[in-house]
Amino acid sequence: VGLYSDDAELLDWFGKFFGGYFTVTRSNQTDAVVYSNQDPAVFPHLKEWANSSGRPRSETETEYAVDAEHSIIYSREIDDARGEAEENCFILRQTGRKVLVSSPGTLKVRQKTVKRSLRNMMKLLLMEKTWQPFHASACIWNDTGICILGGKFAGKTSTLVNLLSRPRARLVTNDNLFLRDRGTYFEGC
Repeated sequence: VGLYSDDAELLDWFGKFFGGYFTVTRSNQTDAVVYSNQDPAVFPHLKEWANSSGRPRSETETEYAVDAEHSIIYSREIDDARGEAEENCFILRQTGRKVLVSSPGTLKVRQKTVKRSLRNMMKLLLMEKTWQPFHASACIWNDTGICILGGKFAGKTSTLVNLLSRPRARLVTNDNLFLRDRGTYFEGC
């Protein structure tokens, strides 16, 4: 997954936040790309197109299908803690899996939007490669993978913490786990 932004502050934060997980490369070979645009003239136009020509997707989103390849999505969520609205526009391009993100919000809002966009894109790419997502905790203990599934507040994290207190236990994840069937065993990511 590639990321491009015209916002130097966002790129600086990205390098620090994701250091070690993503690397800067000169290659343009990617399975998908997320572009973050901070041009103040872009967002109002995208918002206008989505709201004047689009249809509601949910209470917080409107989508305008420009053509068979492109859609503009306007999203507006209320942050109850701050009493403010967070607005974003996305242009989705099916071919090459490209997403343009435009947000008039603060750096913190832009960071949240970029993280969410990258996470969703990576999830989509993994699912296309037969990985199935699970909300789960997982660790390795005595060279055996242990997956803890359950609903919210079911005790997954508590169980994981207890397992990690044992010798030779190693953390895999405490939130999202991807599994795929390899015939005689399951592979986890």
